Amino acid sequence: MFSTLVLFFKTCDNLFNSGNQQERLVDNSNFNSEIQSEAKKYFLGGFAEGEGSVSASVKVNSDFRFGVNVQPEFGVTQHQNGKHILAEFKHLFDGKGNLHLKPGSQDVWEYKLSGLTNLIDHVVPFYLKYVIPFSGKVKEFNIFLEILERKQRKEHFTQEGLIEMVKLVYTLNEEGKGKTRKRTLEEVLAIIRDKDAYFANPNN
Repeated sequence: MFSTLVLFFKTCDNLFNSGNQQERLVDNSNFNSEIQSEAKKYFLGGFAEGEGSVSASVKVNSDFRFGVNVQPEFGVTQHQNGKHILAEFKHLFDGKGNLHLKPGSQDVWEYKLSGLTNLIDHVVPFYLKYVIPFSGKVKEFNIFLEILERKQRKEHFTQEGLIEMVKLVYTLNEEGKGKTRKRTLEEVLAIIRDKDAYFANPNN
């Protein structure tokens, strides 16, 4: 009787294993794939913290409503040996953005992503989960977020709104790009306040 029960349970176990082995293998594969994907995102998050930046450039052109436009962007730079890492960012962000040689360099590449929708849909969620919890640049990211929010509310469509946005831009990355911008804050504000006077000057 005992041997019959043992044989019965062994038979059931074999049937269960043979019927579900493929399904279990697929489940394990998916699980491992998810772990690897998350690990890669955290790796890219650390890479963005060290080699990347969120910033905003100030463009001047007579075609702009007030002669000035603010363009926020995400960027990361790497020697050509690490170009494949930059390609991972582009893949992560659904193929958006541009990967190209840095102007003036033969072996340094950069990946840049701009566009309000792209930044809100891709960069912001990525930073909030994989970068900011471990970042020493929270202040800069909060300023960047405020710039995005102001653009989303179309505050730059008014003269005063654009002035306040530009002031924010000049507090972003103060220890880096903020000190080496082509124009001072005062010069940019003067353009916004009197676009016609600025572009009427042949020296500009």
